[in-house]
Amino acid sequence: MNSKTQMGPSPPVVRSVGSDGASMPDFRQLLSQFASGIVVLTTALEVPFGVTCQSFFSQSLNPPCIATSVSKKSSTLPQFKSAGHFGVNVLAADQADLATQFARKDGDRWEGVNWELSPAGNPRISGALAWMDCRIMVDVEAGDHVMLIGEVLDAAIADAQEHPLIFFRGGFHTPLIDSRNRQ
Repeated sequence: MNSKTQMGPSPPVVRSVGSDGASMPDFRQLLSQFASGIVVLTTALEVPFGVTCQSFFSQSLNPPCIATSVSKKSSTLPQFKSAGHFGVNVLAADQADLATQFARKDGDRWEGVNWELSPAGNPRISGALAWMDCRIMVDVEAGDHVMLIGEVLDAAIADAQEHPLIFFRGGFHTPLIDSRNRQ
């Protein structure tokens, strides 16, 4: 028996994005249509370092690896590379202020932040939904960012039943969770 999937009409193209870079505001707007979780990447040398990141995903299950992307202009990128390891703090919905604080270019990003140092030497932010300690396996330069692929050496999930912080269309949001799907 043949089955046929009927497709509706394609959505109208409002704007096209060229490869010349001239349309980057439109490209950013296009990417803003994809909701993503927010993490704070951390490491410590003599002092703690951290930066907000929305470009984060699972790279491999065996061995457990994640990937994230950090701007080449980030003041924290050299510290991550120098340390050879980093922590991932998955932010909860009530931590939007922390996401903003760690996205700042100037000032003390750690002011007023409750944290502790993990056994691997990475700051773990209190109240985060989950934490991971990662060893940098490889870093790849791609455009104006560097992708860090990290092997997860240790991880923990918070006991709290909080919701994650989501970034969508240039702002922070809390997802609506269907109570039928709660675990």
